[in-house]
Order: sequence, then C-alpha cells, then structure tokens
Amino acid sequence: MGGRSMSREIKFRGRNPNNGQWKYGDLIQYESGEVAILNRFSKHGFEATEICYRTIASPETVGQYTGLKDKHGVEIWEGDIIRIEYPGGGDFENTVGRVWWDEDEGAFYHGNDQGRPPKRLW
Repeated sequence: MGGRSMSREIKFRGRNPNNGQWKYGDLIQYESGEVAILNRFSKHGFEATEICYRTIASPETVGQYTGLKDKHGVEIWEGDIIRIEYPGGGDFENTVGRVWWDEDEGAFYHGNDQGRPPKRLW
C-alpha cells in the first residue's frame, strides 16, 4: 500500500477563560456554541469508574494534537506557531508559521501570510 500511515493519539487542548490555564483531554461541543475539555484522571483510557471533570474553554484557543513532537520532545498542537528548517533551504528555509488542520485535505499544515505556500506537516 502506498503512502505513509501514521497512528496518533486523538486529544485536544483549550485555555480556561477564567484563569488562563491550558486543559487537555477530549473535546465537547455544545449546541449553544460553548466548548469544554473533558479531562480524565486515569491514563488508561475511559472507564466507568473514572472521575472526570469538565472545563469550559475559550473556543478560539481549542486545538487538536498533531501527533508530532519538536526536536525537544514537546508536543505540537493545532494553533501553535513553530519554526521549520527545511533541508536544502530554498523558499521554505526557516519558515515560521501557524499550524492548522485542513478539513478538505485531512492533514495538518504549517504556513504564514508572507506569500509562501503552506507546507503539509504529514
């Protein structure tokens, strides 16, 4: 089978509007437009006996984990601003830009508004 296949953990983050803290977990979207992050205390997957809590998040701060980490092992999230150094330089050398999800392509991209085309992360 051609192409790359990548398995990744599906998780989200969002910033609590009351205290500015990031919360990590599953995303809940309500009909009202409000969003929340559902966080579990267990790292073994959801179980009926687990204690969960929900934190309201500012919708503009919600992002999904890309499944990628930077050279220091830090997770890269949708909405992060990152710098990518491309081998061989060219037009993409040391590009700084935001990470976003393209629904039509089903992939995360990196780019900015400086006239350079966006680059697919994976």
